[in-house]
Amino acid sequence: MLIVSVLYCLVWAGVLSYAFFTVTAQGARIEALATTIADQESKELAAETISNITKTTEAERNTLASYFVSESDAVAFLAKIEDLAARLGVVLETTELAVVAKTDKTPAELKTGFAFEGNPTTVMLFLKAIETVPYHSRIPTITLDTTGDKTWKGTVQLFVTITP
Repeated sequence: MLIVSVLYCLVWAGVLSYAFFTVTAQGARIEALATTIADQESKELAAETISNITKTTEAERNTLASYFVSESDAVAFLAKIEDLAARLGVVLETTELAVVAKTDKTPAELKTGFAFEGNPTTVMLFLKAIETVPYHSRIPTITLDTTGDKTWKGTVQLFVTITP
């Protein structure tokens, strides 16, 4: 009877040991799955957040895009400048037109140069308008000369940031 009892105890000890190690292994697997599920849920939340931000900032992005000239709009941009000069009574000639490629430090730009002539008041109005064009731009040079007959002549170089 003692032998049967010892064998019985050994069998149950083996069964309990097997059950313990199986439960421990399954626990580790469940922890790994829980971590994977948590990572997936956080990625889904991030994707949903980005999608919502994209939708809610569409108007702002469109507004920002309007401050840049695209390469295809370069001719229309020049037409606006020429129309502005004509309305102000300034004689305007486009002297330079080129696309400056993007570098590490500067974005791609539309490089324009203009020679202009008119009375002092209209020339000043034209220069103010050029300085405040509703595009991301910079003016590296402006030259201005007067003639004896109260006419101002000058040149201006205007760089406007373009989008591809």
